[in-house]
Amino acid sequence: MADEYHTWRRGATLTSSLSVSTDGVDENTPIYVAAKKVRSASTPPPEQAEDVAFVLDTVFIPATGEIPARWKVTAPVSTSLTLELGVYLIDAAIELNGEVTITASMAVQLVESVTGGIPV
Repeated sequence: MADEYHTWRRGATLTSSLSVSTDGVDENTPIYVAAKKVRSASTPPPEQAEDVAFVLDTVFIPATGEIPARWKVTAPVSTSLTLELGVYLIDAAIELNGEVTITASMAVQLVESVTGGIPV
């Protein structure tokens, strides 16, 4: 489980990155990033696939110079407006060489904001 919370404010885009730490990963590498609602960061996520609260978008960014390759992972404003406030665990499943690796979980706490949902 995740040890700390990242705050996500209603009405904002959630953006994170997932670094690539192995060779052979590129824009064709299958990746699936999803979130499930939990009571706290230390609560195991529900096991059923239908309990996925939302799926995050991913864009592969190749390495440039000393900056390693990574995936930009996002959930749009519209997602923050439709979810219940609370804690969500997010992880990624990455398929490489016929094997699937699941990343460590990241805990995100969706909180209300003063300006949430107001068009900019």
